[in-house]
Amino acid sequence: MKVYVAIILLALGCVVLFGFNLGDLSLLKGDENYYFSSARRMIGDGDWITPRYHHHIRYEKPIVYYWVVALFLKLFGTSWLAARMTSVLFGTLTVITTYLLALRFFNKKTALLSSSMLATSFLFFQYSRLAVIDITFLFLVTISLFLFLKGERENKRGFFLLSYLFIGLSILAKGPLGLIIFFLVVAAYVISARKYDIFGRMNIIPGMFIILVISLPWPILMYKIHGQEYLNHIWGIEAVDKAVGSILNLSDVENLPGFIIRYLGYYIPVVVFTFAPWSLCLPLGLFKRLETKRKEDRLFILSWFWGVFLFFTIVSFKHTHYMLLLSVPLSMIVANIFSGKRIKLPLSVVGITAIVYISLTGFILPSLNDGALKAFSLTLTSEMERQDQEVGIASREFNLKKLGIYLNNLASSPYEPSGDDLAQYKLVIKKGRLIPFLESKERVFCLITKRDYITSVPVELQRRLYILEKTPMWKRFKFKSALPYILDRDWGGMKQEAYLISNQMRP
Repeated sequence: MKVYVAIILLALGCVVLFGFNLGDLSLLKGDENYYFSSARRMIGDGDWITPRYHHHIRYEKPIVYYWVVALFLKLFGTSWLAARMTSVLFGTLTVITTYLLALRFFNKKTALLSSSMLATSFLFFQYSRLAVIDITFLFLVTISLFLFLKGERENKRGFFLLSYLFIGLSILAKGPLGLIIFFLVVAAYVISARKYDIFGRMNIIPGMFIILVISLPWPILMYKIHGQEYLNHIWGIEAVDKAVGSILNLSDVENLPGFIIRYLGYYIPVVVFTFAPWSLCLPLGLFKRLETKRKEDRLFILSWFWGVFLFFTIVSFKHTHYMLLLSVPLSMIVANIFSGKRIKLPLSVVGITAIVYISLTGFILPSLNDGALKAFSLTLTSEMERQDQEVGIASREFNLKKLGIYLNNLASSPYEPSGDDLAQYKLVIKKGRLIPFLESKERVFCLITKRDYITSVPVELQRRLYILEKTPMWKRFKFKSALPYILDRDWGGMKQEAYLISNQMRP
């Protein structure tokens, strides 16, 4: 198969796999709302420098991904489909870049298998459908390493400089982590291959200038606009706190088993879960010699894998999505098992996995979504006279972030620059605060299950409240307690009634 044909097939396959039923909210991540709401506000306010989530400035992440989401909302309309298309695009580009990387290391069949395995690994597939920054960041790191390798092999200065351009963009996407990962992998490769001349050829000084030119203007503008407040956050929270928090507590070594589980062994089960179904082949892949075209190719893949894995193992802050940065070398390591063999079996597994994912996201998960939050959100948008009216959640069955996503999805019309999103004024009502909340002089709303309504709200107060809507929703079960209902096919027994209530009727 010709290279351009393989790239076209991979691109089309990824668009179908990642994009099928993309606008459905059955599979969602609460962080999506930060980017969606902030990007929409950028368009409404015309302020493309300061990301804001409602009235709060978002200092936590740099600006690039907000710009990307805002651009897609501008081009394709204000919807979750448009926002999530960003990750579909960069997920597809990462798969294609992986194919081109693997093509340098292996034969065409193994390269195709590597990229196909990446696309169908669980965590990569999941994040390629979400409006969060991680897949975009992974692409920027992957393309920078690809360009570095191309510059090193072809001894062309331009590729090195291009790699620094993407590193600068990765800093504008997620801070200095991209720079750290890039030089960590490069340093591990140079030392293991004993090719120290690379440091002299990769134009580090011009490259650092390019990185600074790309990554510095935005924080300088933020400092000019927000002054010491921005500087305090960047230095105090993002720099000092995270740097100190990343250092292992060596006193934990005294409890050696706990230390191993908490730090050294944390990411082993994470990798097994997140790289499924291909992680089943991972033990064999790690022990099988990489059959690359050159010894340096093998060292580069291993430097990438072990450099990233050991770095995140050593630092104390742990997040599952960090293992996305391992997904590219992992896909090549596992694909290597089938190097030189017939690949019908693994390609069949790729096809079956893709069908399973499409079935889950297109049919199974939407059918399991009881629609309670969506129904209540529709009622709220019609009942709320002002966008600053409070909406409370009094039962653990409701998810605060998901409610905000539904509200912002429904409230997608343009608003004034000084306006608010409907999702801003919502809160979890803690035990003991429910009654004062419902007795508020202002009109408030509350989501509560029938069980909690009967047991937590006095009968006298119930007489003064108004049930705006009733709808069934799934109960929260542990698998052991849900098993009898499943065996008896008692689906009705797994549901309960939920209420949307208010303390006042609409004038």
